[in-house]
Amino acid sequence: MGRAGRLKYRHVRRTVIAVVLAALLLTVLVMVVWRFLESRPVQDLTRRQLVQIVRMKTGLDLEVGNLRWGLVPLRIELRDVVVESPGVALRAARADVDVGAFFLARATLVLNSVELSGLDLRLDGLPEGAGGGGRGPEIDVVIKRLDLSDFRFQGESLPGGIDAAAGGVAVSWVLDGASIQGQTSVARLDLDIPGVEPVSVEGSADFRWSDVLEITSFTVDADGLGVQGRGTVAPDGSEISL
Repeated sequence: MGRAGRLKYRHVRRTVIAVVLAALLLTVLVMVVWRFLESRPVQDLTRRQLVQIVRMKTGLDLEVGNLRWGLVPLRIELRDVVVESPGVALRAARADVDVGAFFLARATLVLNSVELSGLDLRLDGLPEGAGGGGRGPEIDVVIKRLDLSDFRFQGESLPGGIDAAAGGVAVSWVLDGASIQGQTSVARLDLDIPGVEPVSVEGSADFRWSDVLEITSFTVDADGLGVQGRGTVAPDGSEISL
């Protein structure tokens, strides 16, 4: 190998070594940043900031017992969430969100999945709009898959003087193109309607939601009397056909 060849070889070797070292340094830097963002102090700080922003923007009283996330894929995990406003109290034992993408031009946030469990909603009449500070730009949120389990509800002084309580509620859906397909079930629903004997019902339904809400099948059982069928609900709820 001549002198020119040896010089060329040394140059190539130095270039390869420099590239390998740069790649190693970049990898170490990414790992350090990753660990920093996933550290408990950073996530606790984010939790406190989230609570302050929600209170400022919506006027809702929000508490989050624990907030964690993973970066690849981006997943946010909330534990012991409490949201309160006059006449409304919502508690969730667990809320897990897989973030898909954010399209800035369309102001659209896509969530690949949302999993909620241990929800407890209490209403005292119909809630009024919560007062808050200035509102930011509106963002459309698209949920591709929803799983809601172990949902409990208690409502008092609802329209018509109705009191209602439900337990064992489950809802799931999947976004299929432009429509949503899903299932829902209620283990027990107690209704106390003025002038009518209290009634307890249970039921389940499969549905498809696009321009209208199509109940492809439903089953309702009230005190041993079972009803099955299908129906549709107009977008504004003004028309129901069974």
